[in-house]
Amino acid sequence: LALAKLEDFENSCAAYDKSCELSEDYLTYLNYAITLYTNDEIERARKQFAKFEAAFKKQREEGSDIDPEIVAQSDLMRAALKK
Repeated sequence: LALAKLEDFENSCAAYDKSCELSEDYLTYLNYAITLYTNDEIERARKQFAKFEAAFKKQREEGSDIDPEIVAQSDLMRAALKK
């Protein structure tokens, strides 16, 4: 997320790709989807968001505590991607 905020889109994507290879972290998928969306990479954002939803669902089913802010961000991303 830090690279995305520094407007280094290519390197932020490379970092997200590497992170996704190492771990199926739902928060990484969500942040990657947001970064892609804000850089007009809508189709790629949809793919990452689908990965987020699968990982997030799994996390919820395991009974993990979920930060309400994550739910709010995912709701906003879902709505944005439906446009």
